[in-house]
Amino acid sequence: MSMTWSTNAVLGRIWFRGLLVWLCAAPSTPALAERIVVPNGALQILSLGYESGRIHAADLGVTAAPPAAGDAIRVDCSTGREGDCSLRSRVGPGEDYLSFGAPRAESSAMGNMRVRYHAGSAFRYRFSFKLADDGVTAPAASGVGRPIAIIWQFKRFKGRPDVFLGIKSDALVMRVGARDQYELVPAPVPVGRWVDVDIEVLWSLTDAGRLRAEASLADGAAWPSVELSGPTLLDQPAPSGYLKWGLYRPDAVGRFKVGTVWHDAIRIDRLAPSAAARSMPIPWRVATSRQAPSRGR
Repeated sequence: MSMTWSTNAVLGRIWFRGLLVWLCAAPSTPALAERIVVPNGALQILSLGYESGRIHAADLGVTAAPPAAGDAIRVDCSTGREGDCSLRSRVGPGEDYLSFGAPRAESSAMGNMRVRYHAGSAFRYRFSFKLADDGVTAPAASGVGRPIAIIWQFKRFKGRPDVFLGIKSDALVMRVGARDQYELVPAPVPVGRWVDVDIEVLWSLTDAGRLRAEASLADGAAWPSVELSGPTLLDQPAPSGYLKWGLYRPDAVGRFKVGTVWHDAIRIDRLAPSAAARSMPIPWRVATSRQAPSRGR
């Protein structure tokens, strides 16, 4: 009898250990569909395309704010960076293209709290854009010699953007803070071709901040990256930092050419702040392309 009890005890322990091994090896299911682990320990928290045909994605906290013009913001399935479709944003002269008092056609992820940024947070942002023609860079009739057409903003509630990207003098420029400006793509930005933008930011009010930005074409050709360290925030309020994309033409008044831009393949990954700091140790205001910051208007 003691032999039988001993044998059963051994078999029981073996079965229990096997169960533990199986449980530990079983794959876990992400809490949300967009929570995907990506290389370097990052966590993908937003993956947005426009194959659904919708300009809004309420489940992702993404909304569009089109002006009255019916062609200002729409999904265009004649072109896409990854699939067949992308978001087309268009701004022209006239009151029909005014939104919140200015010529703009923009979308935002304001409703997605997981992609809100603040001091101490670190993210990787990727998106693709395509210009239709020179409509976003042509001088306005008002005489503004170097107008800017903003296509991506790291924005604040009722305040200036901490960082934005736009087309100015036929180049893709990045404004950091109030005035420092860097060139990601020299003039002329390719028209009718998808340009991929990749930005990593450690958001900070101090010299602990880091930023790396690079632009490339779909065939793999890339321009020199810009890498900075120093303040990346203009102010502190959290969680008021959110993302906007589309077309905003603050310099455009009177009569000007209609401008069109497409956006697609928007990806946002959350990074570990310590890893971001280690990977971007470049001194503030020194770019790998050896360009000095220009002063924007």
